[in-house]
Amino acid sequence: MGRAVSTRHGAAGHDRALLPRDRDMADVFLSYTEKDRDAVRRLVEALESVGWSVWWDRRIPAGETWRNVLERELQQMRCMIVIWSADSVLSEWVCEEAAEGRRLGHLVPVAIARVRPPAGFREIQAADLVDWDGSRNHVGLQRLIEDIERMIGQPAAARRDEADAAA
Repeated sequence: MGRAVSTRHGAAGHDRALLPRDRDMADVFLSYTEKDRDAVRRLVEALESVGWSVWWDRRIPAGETWRNVLERELQQMRCMIVIWSADSVLSEWVCEEAAEGRRLGHLVPVAIARVRPPAGFREIQAADLVDWDGSRNHVGLQRLIEDIERMIGQPAAARRDEADAAA
């Protein structure tokens, strides 16, 4: 498997602080290319605002390897979002990660550009965020959130709120 997205695609970024969530299982593993980072950042913010944890760009701790950390995250994630764009469809790393998500039955493709997904992924319906402007009420984003909920359930924060309301 490849390394975490920010550095495996040749960009700097491996000096980011290790966040506490890095040690927990992420709800969502996000596979993308560095060139799509701005669009991906908006999606991460939207998913985190709903209450899901997202593994998308983390510093690899000293003494660990990219391969080991990535493999652990891939095995522990509950859902994998692969971002399809003009750049990501050409990325061996993204395709390899997406293949692992598909193998595990956790793959949720998201199109941010009108592109043809790589062979082996064309039959899987992709969420349509091509025209997404970053707003939380965009129909494509709302459908994506519903689809993720159907796959992995509500975020922990929403489950706690429902339990508190029922008590």
